[in-house]
Amino acid sequence: MQGELPQRYPPLNPQTEKRSRPAWRYTLLSALSIVVAWAACIAVGALFTWLGHLQGCHLDEGGVHPCIVLGVDVGEPLNFLSVGLLLIAAFGAPLFLIGIAGCLVLALVQLLWHSSKKNRA
Repeated sequence: MQGELPQRYPPLNPQTEKRSRPAWRYTLLSALSIVVAWAACIAVGALFTWLGHLQGCHLDEGGVHPCIVLGVDVGEPLNFLSVGLLLIAAFGAPLFLIGIAGCLVLALVQLLWHSSKKNRA
C-alpha cells in the first residue's frame, strides 16, 4: 500500500453509465430558438399594432403620435412595441436566416461526425 495512490473515483460501469446525447440535437434546438424569437417579434408587433388600431391610434415609422388610453398617453411605448418590433423582424431577417443556416450546417457536420464515429466503433 505504500506508494499507491488512493482511488477517489470508482471505475465507470457500462451498465450504469449515463449515455450522452449527440451535440447536433442541441444545435437544432438553437436553430429552433432563433425561429421562435423571430416569430415572437412578429407576433408581439402584430398584436400591439392591432391593439393600437382598436384604440384609433395612428402608428407609423415617421414618428410618435399621441395615443390616449384611459387618460394616459401610450403613444411612445405602443409605437415601439408595434412598429419597432416589426422593423426588427423585417430588417433582422437576414441575420435570423444566417443564424438558422449556420445552426443547420453545424448540426449536419456534427451528425456526420457522430455517425462516422459510431461506424468506426
